[in-house]
Amino acid sequence: MDEAGKGAGACALIVMDLNLTIPQTTAMIETPFSPAVDAGADNGTCACNVHVLNELGLHARPAAVLAQEAQKFRADIQLRMEDQEVDAKSILDILSLAASRGSELELHASGVDAREAVDRLSHCFRTKFGEEK
Repeated sequence: MDEAGKGAGACALIVMDLNLTIPQTTAMIETPFSPAVDAGADNGTCACNVHVLNELGLHARPAAVLAQEAQKFRADIQLRMEDQEVDAKSILDILSLAASRGSELELHASGVDAREAVDRLSHCFRTKFGEEK
């Protein structure tokens, strides 16, 4: 299995053939626990849905952890919830979502390390940012 088939999220791999002169075709390859990757993009894009599992929601401490982890990557990283999209590298932007327990968010990254960013940040959500509750 190549690098695109590895990961920790729960999405599907998207492969696009950009060398065709006819309309592009897309093949969906189901890969359990891997974020969706647009393999045809120069910088790469990756997205995965995550859920807030913390009892108190995405409050200051987990928002700080998320922003600090996101800042370790060169990729542009956004969090989307309903009609809001915010910069995942900004604690204030994350807090503005007011995401309570059970909220579903889309984690979206674009750039050279997009897949690694989504893998790491989705892991933070799955492990409740290191909190017990």
